[in-house]
Amino acid sequence: MFKKVLALLVVHVMILGIFNLSAFAISSVALTDDESLLVWYDFDQVNGIQVPDKSNNGFNGTLYGGAAVVDGYLNLNGSGAYLQMPQGISPRLTSYTVSMFVKPRIQSANTFLFTLGNSDSTGYIFFSTTNAENNVKFGATLTNWQGEGGFSVPSPFSTNDDWRHFAFTYDYNTKTVICYVDGVEFHRQGNVTVAPVDLGNTYQNYIGRSQYSADAYYKGMVDDFRIYSRALSANEVAELAVDLNYVKDSLTLGDLSQVRSDITLPVTGPFNTTITWQSSNEEYLTSDGIVKRPPNGTGNVDVTLTATISTGAASVTKEFTVTILQELSEEEKLEFDLDSIVLEGNLSNLRDNLTLPKKGTEGSTIEWRSSHPDYLSHDGVILKRPEKGSGNLEVTLTATAYVNGKSKSKDFTISLAEDEGYYGYLFTYFTGNSGMDEQIRYALSTDGFSFKALNGNDPMFISDKATTGGVRDPHILRLEEPKDGYKYYMVATDLRTATHGWTNQNIVLYKSKDLINWEHTVVEIAKLYPRFSTITRAWAPQTIYDKDAGKYMVYWSMKFPNDQDKLYYAYANDDFTGFESEPQILFYPPDNNSIIDADIIPFNNQYHLFYKYSGSSAGIKKAVSDKVTGPYTDGNKFYQLTTEAVEGSGMFKLINSDKYVLMYDVYASGRYEFAVTTDLENYTKVPNNAALLGVRHGTVMPITKEEYDLLNTLYGDGFTVEEKVEPILHYTFDEIEGTKVVDVSGNGNDGTMLNGATTQSGKIGNALYLNGSGAYVKLPNDILKRTRELTVSAWVKTSSSIRSQRIVDFGSHQDDSYIYFTTSGSGGNDGYPQFTIREFKRPTGESRRVSATKKIRDNEWTLMTGVIKYNEFDGTYMMTMYMNGERVSRWERSNVAPYQIGGLNNMIGKSLWSSDPAFSGYIDDFRIYNRALSPKEILDLADAPLMIGDSMSKQVKQFNVVFDQTNNTIYLPVKLGTDITNFDPEFAVADGVEISPSTPQDFSKGPVKYTVTKDGQSREYTVTVSVDNNPVLEGYYADPEILYYDGKFYIYPTTDGYASWSGRSFSVFSSEDLVN
Repeated sequence: MFKKVLALLVVHVMILGIFNLSAFAISSVALTDDESLLVWYDFDQVNGIQVPDKSNNGFNGTLYGGAAVVDGYLNLNGSGAYLQMPQGISPRLTSYTVSMFVKPRIQSANTFLFTLGNSDSTGYIFFSTTNAENNVKFGATLTNWQGEGGFSVPSPFSTNDDWRHFAFTYDYNTKTVICYVDGVEFHRQGNVTVAPVDLGNTYQNYIGRSQYSADAYYKGMVDDFRIYSRALSANEVAELAVDLNYVKDSLTLGDLSQVRSDITLPVTGPFNTTITWQSSNEEYLTSDGIVKRPPNGTGNVDVTLTATISTGAASVTKEFTVTILQELSEEEKLEFDLDSIVLEGNLSNLRDNLTLPKKGTEGSTIEWRSSHPDYLSHDGVILKRPEKGSGNLEVTLTATAYVNGKSKSKDFTISLAEDEGYYGYLFTYFTGNSGMDEQIRYALSTDGFSFKALNGNDPMFISDKATTGGVRDPHILRLEEPKDGYKYYMVATDLRTATHGWTNQNIVLYKSKDLINWEHTVVEIAKLYPRFSTITRAWAPQTIYDKDAGKYMVYWSMKFPNDQDKLYYAYANDDFTGFESEPQILFYPPDNNSIIDADIIPFNNQYHLFYKYSGSSAGIKKAVSDKVTGPYTDGNKFYQLTTEAVEGSGMFKLINSDKYVLMYDVYASGRYEFAVTTDLENYTKVPNNAALLGVRHGTVMPITKEEYDLLNTLYGDGFTVEEKVEPILHYTFDEIEGTKVVDVSGNGNDGTMLNGATTQSGKIGNALYLNGSGAYVKLPNDILKRTRELTVSAWVKTSSSIRSQRIVDFGSHQDDSYIYFTTSGSGGNDGYPQFTIREFKRPTGESRRVSATKKIRDNEWTLMTGVIKYNEFDGTYMMTMYMNGERVSRWERSNVAPYQIGGLNNMIGKSLWSSDPAFSGYIDDFRIYNRALSPKEILDLADAPLMIGDSMSKQVKQFNVVFDQTNNTIYLPVKLGTDITNFDPEFAVADGVEISPSTPQDFSKGPVKYTVTKDGQSREYTVTVSVDNNPVLEGYYADPEILYYDGKFYIYPTTDGYASWSGRSFSVFSSEDLVN
């Protein structure tokens, strides 16, 4: 806690009391003469590799593997460093206490901070501040990990912690372990039956090393390590947790040589110490830190501030000399305040808004004027930028300071950077390790943080040339200048883990002119270059332009057997279809640990190489070079702002800004995180990251407004569709040119007959005949890409109703999203036609289907029609199926739009699933509309004049409608509140058909007879209408909880209507009568 004082300045930084904790070693003065002190390492001295035992019991420690005593503490590097204690300790411990100060560096790995034991199978005791689950863990066993007794609880430590005290006690009589952090009980665990004495005379006694050879070494710092041969009390542990001299040495107040304003004085310190303050001159500096400056002309005043640091009865003091500056004259105040102004930002190439101080340190009021306020406002806000290519604009900002009517001005020259010409961001990525996850997806953003998936998060294209069948880790790059019409390069890992595990030898090169159509080339590294014939991995390629060489350089990590992943590079050939020469080594960490997922970005005339380091402490590191080809100097610093496991780092610059974004894949949690920087060293985490969940390693590229609009129009969900009255594809099968099926709609969407498909006499002229042995018609790719709503209709005559044989399939792959229409469904619906949408997304796919209530008859012509209609109210899609104009089923909701379906394998008569049978029979008059046909239009297609189609009334609850065309009866349930004494069903009938009665009727007295008539023929229906109170709640709800309180009934349901098991809202409903 800090005392609050009045801030007097804007530009000048207030003096704050702080603790420079990392600058000192730490040691408690408590209990050093206690007879039970068995082992004590204060690390104040070291004799070679021997660390003296200050308890005088002779248990000197030995340093191994790079462990070092630095500035009075033990430093463990996490790469083999540890301290070994001698034998003879465990036989003297029944009840005991272990105490130390620690500064951990969090690892996502199993580590032992302290252990006494014999081996990983014959007994040990251990504890650690963190493990692979980021838990504090204690264990004691006479065998191995399966026999451990102890605890594992969430850790209070973080990688940014300074020194903290950590201790645990064990009481042999009560069999209880108590863990303390900073002198306060953190966790208590009973029924721990193994004590050190039970292990015999242990010889594997370590600080920083596990009993298990496969575990990581501990990384962090340790000081004042002690073992007592009794269980200390809570008060005694609290004493050990405090080093007053350490608090004293670390307490600082900053620069006190020119104090102009109040000082913030801390009143508490580390380890729960209290701090009181005393001033030698309360007139000019109070003990609360309030400053009163001497009058102008009387000179400066020196004051002594004394801090008393206390815990319990013990205390120490520390003095600070403070120089209080005299008040300035008005002219001096104006000059000082203007001279103190420092504008943060790149003033020679300004891209970000400026923060302009309005108050000076000496109390002046500051006003600002811009010479070009339409570009850079008087408040420092960029309102407009010079157009791209026009050059920077010079702007003068004038600061005028005022004190008591006097003023003075100062000019600041700003060069406002021209517009970079970009509008948004394109994110290329993949989504996981199964099915079609390992294909390239796109997402768009306008701010660089909140991305929206394109194409329904389905692949933008299928990398069918990849040797493994999948691609990962896409990196996209805009060329410096278009080459032969190509503007973009992309590279990716050739790997499908489901079939190849984590082993691969190839990468894929892509090039494109429009971001939509890509040409692929596979670089088979092991085959092309004999030196690399045995590689087991070629991962995460990226491309950068080498300005010195004038070439594009591809770099990626590769691994040989019995070696670590290392970074290699090669220059791409002139047409970006391969490499000019054999790959060369680019970089690997100095400790020879693995490097993957490298990303190089130029910054301040250097190249910064971010990469995933895979040592005992894994995370994102960086190396720097003056040349893109190296040599690179490793910085040995982690940059991720999370303790979770990460990979796939990528860096990109925000548009028209000096800010850069470091993004990394928190792959175990299925999300990306973003951190912002201006210097590539210091980062601020972006809160509530809005990036797509479920995305994996990819890259971000800035794009223009034209590029953004093109992608969003073709693959986004906010586009508008020009619905056409006529079909967008229409095959009569009367116009055939060789194997080409001519599209008579005039839209050029011709098909191709394959594998023996022919035409024969059909329902209307000729029809397509498919022999059931693999014959089919290939439709154009991406036929549904401009289709929000859909109607598919065809006359069908089956030779036999084979389960799962297709009328038509739309999609790219069986593991992708698709739509199919079959004459005989599966899943208990054999013989009944089905119309299905399959949504394939991580983590699971969902199918939405409608199944007919009647079977199709073999060797008879049936008009099969499937309709998908967009629901503006909730953004879902209503699926409907008709047979011969009769609605035979409806499922009200699907979350997938037709345009989100993959479009590389659209086929009549063939399934995307190779195990499904081919269609056997005839198909005629095949049509696709990019709109939902009305029931009346479907009746017209079916040539069914004497049939009543759907009720078009919005009062009808469509879920429970029953049309019985065999018995000529119709049941219409209507919503609560509908006046059935004066109700019109608004029946749909075909052209030229008369329906009677044609006016609203009274259904309260019972069924009403309706007659349809055409050309002297008629048909009578009996129609029943009743009010249906179900569902009680309109919308999608589940899991209701109902209660009664104070005269009302309350329902608390789960809100449904979202994909998979997701949800976004929670509602409560009330009623006085259980009806309204």
